[in-house]
Amino acid sequence: MALKRFGISIEEDLAADFDRLIEERGYENRSEAIRDMMRSALAERKLADPDMPSIGAVAIVFDHGRHLNHRLVHEEHRHIEEIISTMHVHMSEERCLEIIVIRGKASRVKEIADSFIGIRGVLYGELILQTPK
Repeated sequence: MALKRFGISIEEDLAADFDRLIEERGYENRSEAIRDMMRSALAERKLADPDMPSIGAVAIVFDHGRHLNHRLVHEEHRHIEEIISTMHVHMSEERCLEIIVIRGKASRVKEIADSFIGIRGVLYGELILQTPK
């Protein structure tokens, strides 16, 4: 793949903050960090289209003592066509982490993710959404 070079001008304080971010995240150089941010911004733009094919990972944390496993499994079975994988992790005696991987149109993946995040007793939920390409 051919590379295209271009220059940018930014304030010194912004450059210093960016260099600290690059170091914290372990980027090799500014170019790789900028490419990564550009890819992310472009993927976000694509995912604004509700019909865009997408894959999402929903992570939810819940209190094991509230017996949510049955409700989660029931919800997973309601979306059996879209859910391609799940993982359950015991974080402690009380807390569990469930990761649910969903494939479908962006709007549908978001809708399913919200159905899990909104279950009573879920303490935290987050969706990571990307396009396959």
